[in-house]
Amino acid sequence: MKVSIVGLPYFSCKLAKKLALYDKNNVYVAYNTFYSRYEQVKYIFDLCNTDIVYSIGGCIKGNRTIDMALATGKTVIMHWVGTDVLEATNDYKKGIFKKPYFKNIRHLCEVSWIQDELKLIGINADAAQFITFDDAYAVFGGFPEQFSILSYVGKGREKFYGIDMLIKLALDFPAVEIKVTGISNYMEQMLPTNLKLLGWVDSMNEQYLNCVLYLRLPQHDGLAFSVLEALRNGRYVGYSQKLEHTYHIDNYASLHKLTSGLIKKWLAKDLSENVDGMNYVAKVYSESDVLDNLLTLFKDN
Repeated sequence: MKVSIVGLPYFSCKLAKKLALYDKNNVYVAYNTFYSRYEQVKYIFDLCNTDIVYSIGGCIKGNRTIDMALATGKTVIMHWVGTDVLEATNDYKKGIFKKPYFKNIRHLCEVSWIQDELKLIGINADAAQFITFDDAYAVFGGFPEQFSILSYVGKGREKFYGIDMLIKLALDFPAVEIKVTGISNYMEQMLPTNLKLLGWVDSMNEQYLNCVLYLRLPQHDGLAFSVLEALRNGRYVGYSQKLEHTYHIDNYASLHKLTSGLIKKWLAKDLSENVDGMNYVAKVYSESDVLDNLLTLFKDN
């Protein structure tokens, strides 16, 4: 069996390599059909030898990669991740969709809130994971000397990612350094001196180790990889979605309360690592378990 993995290039490439190492009986190849003309052509030529096209990222209005797979009778599995659901919902409301994408594709998603959103547009998605961490339990690397916060803000979508709440938080806690990856400048207003914009960061693991609290505050999200990485590193997480072993942030009051509570424990030297979060990631996102489940899904289709 050959599985062609398309969609989000970072995750598709990473997953293909893991599957190829884990399962020597089948062939897994990732194609960067998003950005590479060469990969697009290669995908077309290789399609005749493909059994399953597995897309990390979904759509309903159609794209050439999925259209060709359906037209040639290939099994198509579509794994929805987050922003793609927002786009599909807008397309559905406008009547821009292809019926075969509902009837002839197996749909998956990672979390219940995405599952619920997909149901509203007529898609029944099964829950499955594709993000994995090695089976060895993470070792807590200790907290930094100073209480600090880490977050992420997408360039060009700063307000969507909660920049206003981060600015207010920095003003309310001037002694706490808040580091933000993803953007290196913000021109709409003067930022507090304790709010640091790091831009693109090569080593995120180092940033997790240098924070106590990680914040992920977008208005809409799938399951963010960064949230799982932070949990795996024993950090506390404030998240705009409801996920086990994180703190749900649905307004500024809840963000302030979480930050204040953690700081009090920190000052009292009563703050230990987020053991429950570490164990949760190790259990639910175990590489062997996640890959075994994907192999079963591939074989069943």
